[in-house]
Amino acid sequence: MTSENPAILRDFLLISGLLLDVATFLQVCLSRIMYACLVLARYQHPQFTTSVKKSAKELIRHFETAHIVCTFLLFYDMIIYIEDGRNSVMAEAKRKSKARIEQSVLLPPATEPNGLIDRDTWIEETSSGFISKSPSNRFIYRVILETLWPKDHGIPGPIVDREDIRKAVDIAKGKTYIDAFRRLRELQGEEGLLGIVKQGNQYQLIDLNVYPKKTPRTHLSDEKWSRILIHYGNKCAVCGAAPGEKRFSAGS
Repeated sequence: MTSENPAILRDFLLISGLLLDVATFLQVCLSRIMYACLVLARYQHPQFTTSVKKSAKELIRHFETAHIVCTFLLFYDMIIYIEDGRNSVMAEAKRKSKARIEQSVLLPPATEPNGLIDRDTWIEETSSGFISKSPSNRFIYRVILETLWPKDHGIPGPIVDREDIRKAVDIAKGKTYIDAFRRLRELQGEEGLLGIVKQGNQYQLIDLNVYPKKTPRTHLSDEKWSRILIHYGNKCAVCGAAPGEKRFSAGS
């Protein structure tokens, strides 16, 4: 019996409970019957008292065993059923949590500037703290932030359409830039700007907190790569391929 079949578990749980009730009922009835037999045997047939007692004890022992087994089955299936329900709830909560990240509820925009936090100062400080080493990526990050929090606007920022973000990045780059939304996802992930939320094709900056950043991906330096090539005889350590052969990627 596994937790992968909740319907079967429910049925088995009900059957176990029913068997437990039946065993308890029969045990009580049998005890009463045996008591009545003992009373009759004592007064009418004293010579049978010992054998009746022995038979009664034997039957009661069997029913007690059945009672214990049914109780064990009932509790065993209750534990499995509860665990299965807990896992289902956790999986559903995890699924909904992911959905909230992808489809967060947008907030009514604040049309007046926030007097507590200066927009230009925040963008400057946040931009200087980017962990990306790429000047191009850092430039795009800043353009996106400036688009999501335009001048003379408060937080929550305006609801910005996907195409408006793409257009702002293209204008800033002076050409079509195809990875604008990859950069936006990096802002939400690696750069810790979870306050950028999305609903459908619209984005909004609702929170100015910068959350813990992820460790950026790094590549081997030329010096380390040369040392590795020398160590492995200028061949792939896994498949033995040499530079220039199929599937050999130098420096990756």
